[in-house]
Amino acid sequence: MSSDNLLNTLKLKASYGANGNVGGIGNYTLQGAYGTSAYDGTIGYQMTSLSIPNLKWESLITKEVGFDARFLNKLDLSLAYYHRTTSDKIATLVLPVSAGFTSITTNNGDMENQGVEIDLNYNILRQQNYDLSFNWNTAYNANKILKLPYNGVENNRQGGFQVYDPTTKELIWVGGNQEGQDPNVAYAYQAEGIIRTQEDLDNYASKIKDLGGARALVHPDVYAAMSDSDKNLHFPIALGDVMWKDVNGDGIINSNDRVYQGRTVPRWTGGFGLNTRWKDLSLSARFDYALGFVAYDGPKVWFAGMMQGTFNTTNYVYDTWSLENPNAKYPTYYWADQNFKNNTSRESSMFYNKGDYLAFREISLAYKLPSSLLQKSRLEALNVSLTGQNLHYWTKNTLFSAESGSVGQGGGGYPLPRTVILGVQLIF
Repeated sequence: MSSDNLLNTLKLKASYGANGNVGGIGNYTLQGAYGTSAYDGTIGYQMTSLSIPNLKWESLITKEVGFDARFLNKLDLSLAYYHRTTSDKIATLVLPVSAGFTSITTNNGDMENQGVEIDLNYNILRQQNYDLSFNWNTAYNANKILKLPYNGVENNRQGGFQVYDPTTKELIWVGGNQEGQDPNVAYAYQAEGIIRTQEDLDNYASKIKDLGGARALVHPDVYAAMSDSDKNLHFPIALGDVMWKDVNGDGIINSNDRVYQGRTVPRWTGGFGLNTRWKDLSLSARFDYALGFVAYDGPKVWFAGMMQGTFNTTNYVYDTWSLENPNAKYPTYYWADQNFKNNTSRESSMFYNKGDYLAFREISLAYKLPSSLLQKSRLEALNVSLTGQNLHYWTKNTLFSAESGSVGQGGGGYPLPRTVILGVQLIF
């Protein structure tokens, strides 16, 4: 096969674009505002929103290079690399309580967004009575904060918290916004299992003091030996509670023991589909996917911990620990996760799941009535179709919808409806 037959066309492409954005900024937002209120017959004036005269336009610069090519007169391939920089990003910055205002709109640094996009269309077979084609697209994306306003702390960090790093054996700041880091990360306590037997309880609780809740949790024997005043500050660990990972080995479970769970947004997204036709009968199917992220199931936490006692519960309770069910997946079922245990209310690896999914998004079967059968009618065409949408997900994500991403405790939502559509098209 000659190279001419292998590569039919090749087009190189490059682009550069720059634009500004002031979306969401009102006509008088920069000026601030005052309101009035009356007290004892006297009218007073109070600032209700801060003025922000130095707010700049958010600017975006996008660069892209790539190519479009056709191979064997059947396969079309498009590949592009993009790099986008957002400067003077407009954001809402939370202020200290002492400021008298909860937040201010400001320019909050620069962010980098880059990735690769691939599109492929393959006409496998094209004949008079039969067609078959396949298409696929995917995109890889990575985010990084380039610059934040100077605030005197390392990486000009905004928010975040400290965890123990086993590699450096030191506390490090993670989460929040930090220069040079991806803001879309999750850290949580690591659940290592359920205390199922007295031996488990003694092996775990004799070495641990849990300071992560309203009261410190200790071995029941330690609790029993305490004075009444000390008991008001502590509570006993029991069968059915969670065993937490002591990352730094200091015998204390606290917020420093949180560990990396994963990214909270997909690294890869895309989809693929198949289209085929035999004479007047056609069939198409479409799938999409997202890979490389984790999702927190806050609604499951809410119900598994019975955080609101007036709600109906779920069948998760049948998989919670009890003397009759010692091999359950989840800890003891308490009303409102009471008794200071934090078995479910504590954000943990138990309710972080791999978010990756493959969705069977749509399948459609269509039939075009042959013109020979329409000769005696006044119809030019009659098309009948049957389409199913949102039919199935292959995923370990336990949320109501795999596309939703993490949902916090007390949150909720609705899944995309599974639908079946019958269509009839008459053309006169």
